Amino acid sequence: MTVVRQAIPDDAADMHRLATALSLEGRDMQSAQNTGFFLYVGPEEHYRTTIESSPCCYLALNEQGHPVGFLTTMTPEGVSKFPNIRSRDLFFKNGKYPLVLEQIGVSPHAQGQGIGQAMLDRLLADWPRERIVATVVLQPVRNIPSIRFLEKNGWRMWREIRTEMRIWGFYERPSVSPGPRQIGSRTVNS
Repeated sequence: MTVVRQAIPDDAADMHRLATALSLEGRDMQSAQNTGFFLYVGPEEHYRTTIESSPCCYLALNEQGHPVGFLTTMTPEGVSKFPNIRSRDLFFKNGKYPLVLEQIGVSPHAQGQGIGQAMLDRLLADWPRERIVATVVLQPVRNIPSIRFLEKNGWRMWREIRTEMRIWGFYERPSVSPGPRQIGSRTVNS
């Protein structure tokens, strides 16, 4: 049975290792199209900072307690710290949102076992009322597994954004209703 728990800063190395395994870099396109991919994998410190600053980051562990998946989110405050102004502008010029689903990844050997679904369900349980935005690469390579996963869960494409190098699909989960909620030891207001 898979356990999905709130990530802690010490999980950053495991998240980075899992993300690196899903990186598009060095993989053939067919493999990437079958398992999904991350176009960009930040340094381990990025994962540590994200865990410390975002209300919803999770690590999935298999029966043996080994990490097999992770999910990270970012708040607008976290996005504002992007060092690359083009990355910041991608979000700031394209609408208001309280939370961005940044990355969700499952180790290729553990895919198809409901781990991604369990992490998304945990996110939606912890952040049930408000709009969440996810970005998916549409070009130069279309991340079909990620698109199918989001659409299967009721997310819809809200906007397509063209940048110098890529086309991004902004997918959203519409909000339910505003209000404060408890996430771990934190109370987050809408």
